[in-house]
Amino acid sequence: MTTNAWAPTWPEAVINRYLTVGGAHLDLSSHTFWTDYTYQGRHHIGHRRKVDGFLWRCHGCGQQGGVGFYREPYLPNERQKALDDSNEHASACRAMPKPGIN
Repeated sequence: MTTNAWAPTWPEAVINRYLTVGGAHLDLSSHTFWTDYTYQGRHHIGHRRKVDGFLWRCHGCGQQGGVGFYREPYLPNERQKALDDSNEHASACRAMPKPGIN
């Protein structure tokens, strides 16, 4: 297995990094935020609490991934959805990397 000498160091919160079709990076990161949803998911409302969920961001087109109309961060139990959504975007995004960002 070879390593890529030009690959930048991953930021600490990054869980997965994808290479888009256009050559930019997409980072899936852990993300701490406040929510009213319970551990059971989005249909269950409880008291406001702090959770460690997920977000992804494409460094080519700038799109940020999330759930629903408002692109809310993924809940802790939505890790697989975050992985699937970020991989799907990376496989379709043709935006070139922005200079100095990747």
